[in-house]
Order: sequence, then C-alpha cells, then structure tokens
Amino acid sequence: MISKLAKNIAHFFVVQKIVEESREAIYAYGMELLLSDVLNILIVLLIALISHTFPAVIIFTAVFMGLRKFVGGYHANSHLSCIFTLVAVMLTFSYGICNVSEKYAWIGPAR
Repeated sequence: MISKLAKNIAHFFVVQKIVEESREAIYAYGMELLLSDVLNILIVLLIALISHTFPAVIIFTAVFMGLRKFVGGYHANSHLSCIFTLVAVMLTFSYGICNVSEKYAWIGPAR
C-alpha cells in the first residue's frame, strides 16, 4: 500500500515535470520512507493521546530514535509488520506507564 502510493506520487512528479524520469525510482523510494515514517509517527501520537501518556511517549520516542540511529535494531520485512511491531512496543510502553508508574513512586507522582 505505502509502496504503491509512493510510486504513484513519484510518477505524478515526473508527469508534472518536477522530477526527471530517470530519477523516478529514487524519488519513489524516498517517498516510501517518508510516508512510512509519517504513518508511524501518527500512530505513536494516536496511542499516546488515547492512553493519556503523551509526555512520556514523546520522551520514549526521542530516546528510542536516538538509540536506533546509533545502535541499530530490528528491521521488519514489510511496512505492515513494522507498523504492527511499533504498535506492540508502544502499547507495552503505554501499559507500563499507566500501570507500573502508579505502583512505584520513583517513576510517577507520589501518592
């Protein structure tokens, strides 16, 4: 789905003479990466808003992105499996923030 949309956008750029035809594949690949990242960010923000953990999720995401840049990590075989993995990680993190932080004063606000 993301790949097809990226190819269509790149082809549109070629038709509009914004991009040379010889570079269409390069732009399609770049657009695919951009669309995938934007979709992942939107999903993360949606999970943060639904779970009421927005500040913690922003901090977690910033640290996670920094670690991934320098350490590497798991790379899924498709965009769909990447999205499912991201959702699983974010739901686990949000669950931990919502439930574990209430039990330990050093993580969350003291009660």
